[in-house]
Amino acid sequence: MKKIIIYIVIIGLIACKETDSNFVSLIVLSDKTDEHIPRPELADIQYFFHQSDFINAGKRFYFREITHTSVNKLYTAEYFQSSLLDNKLSEKKDKTDFEARIENILRKNHNEKQKYENSTIIKPLIQCLELLKAERSTRKIIILYSDLLEANELFNTYNFKNSQQLLKNPREVASHFTSTLVIPKLKGIELYLVYQPKEIYDNQLFEKMVEVYQIIFKDSGLQIRIGIPNAIK
Repeated sequence: MKKIIIYIVIIGLIACKETDSNFVSLIVLSDKTDEHIPRPELADIQYFFHQSDFINAGKRFYFREITHTSVNKLYTAEYFQSSLLDNKLSEKKDKTDFEARIENILRKNHNEKQKYENSTIIKPLIQCLELLKAERSTRKIIILYSDLLEANELFNTYNFKNSQQLLKNPREVASHFTSTLVIPKLKGIELYLVYQPKEIYDNQLFEKMVEVYQIIFKDSGLQIRIGIPNAIK
C-alpha cells in the first residue's frame, strides 16, 4: 500500500509538471522601425515572471520582431514548473539558464542593425493573440514595444492625409480594420503598450492609435494597458 501511494504521488507530480495550466505565457513584440522606440529589457519580463504568485510557475516566452512585413521569425524559451522531487540547485540553474536564453534573444534584437521605414503591426499582433488564446496558461501577456503607426493595405498612418484623419476621427480609422479583420474572443489576455514619444506630434498620434486599439478590441475581452508598472531597471 505504501508503494502504491508513492507511485500515485509521483504520477500526480509529473502530471502537474506537464499541464499548461501551471504556466505563465508571455510574448514580446518589438517594433524595429524607429530607434526611439524602447527596446525590450530583461527587467521588463522579470517584472511579470518574478511576481509572487508565479515565481515558481512554469514559464513560456516568445519573441517576435515587428518590421515592414507581417511574417517574422518567432523565438521561444521555456521553463517547466519545478516539483517537490526537483533538486533545488538544479531548479535554480534551470531558472538562470531560462533567463539567459531570454537575454540572448533580446541582445540579438538590440544588436540587429537593419532598420525599417514603416511597419505592419496589427496583423502580427492578432496572430500572437491567437497563439495565446490557444494556450491554457494561468496568465497570458503580450508586451508590444511600438509607436503603433501602421503601414499596410488596410491603413497607412505614414500618409499625411491618413494621419490627419487619425487625429480627427480615430473611430473612422478603426473601421478600416474592423471591417476586414476577424477579432477573436480574448478574455484573460493582457496587452501592454510600451512607447516613449519624443515629440508632441508623436504623442498625439500614439494616443489616437491607442483609441483605435480600444475600439478594435472593445468586445474581445482583451485588457489594454499603457506601460509596465514598477518594472525593475
